[in-house]
Amino acid sequence: MKKLHLTLIALFLLFAAQAQTITEKDLLGQWGIISFTVGGLGIDFETGKVTLSDEALKKLEGQDIEALKTKMAPALELYRNGTMTFSPGNKMEFVIGDKHLTNSYVLTTNEGKQYLRDNSTNSVSTVSLTEGLLKINTIKKNAEVIMYLRKKETL
Repeated sequence: MKKLHLTLIALFLLFAAQAQTITEKDLLGQWGIISFTVGGLGIDFETGKVTLSDEALKKLEGQDIEALKTKMAPALELYRNGTMTFSPGNKMEFVIGDKHLTNSYVLTTNEGKQYLRDNSTNSVSTVSLTEGLLKINTIKKNAEVIMYLRKKETL
């Protein structure tokens, strides 16, 4: 009986931790960018920490990594207050510094994965929502781009 109880608890925790199905209503609101990774170079905007994956380190072998991180400081400031706002009618606005990009989007599901298609560029990203964090993952110019966002306000 105790084993069954522990198994049920483990299954509950497993399913509770999985990403939820996202609806347009879930997306509505303003989301702040909390981290951004492109090609293995990651920036955590909450802590200001810049990280490099093992693969990125191999590509940069022989270069001054600390100098690279210092060069990233302006981007850190630019993106630190970046937001993505989803409005009714499948509208989204991406704000980085003084740039405002407004587009429409389509949210779809295929084979258990959810996708967000930007109608102006036709770019498609996988999206998931886990523990209040929205993850947007796409490929741009042969590099994986991963963005994590946290909801700042609901519309």
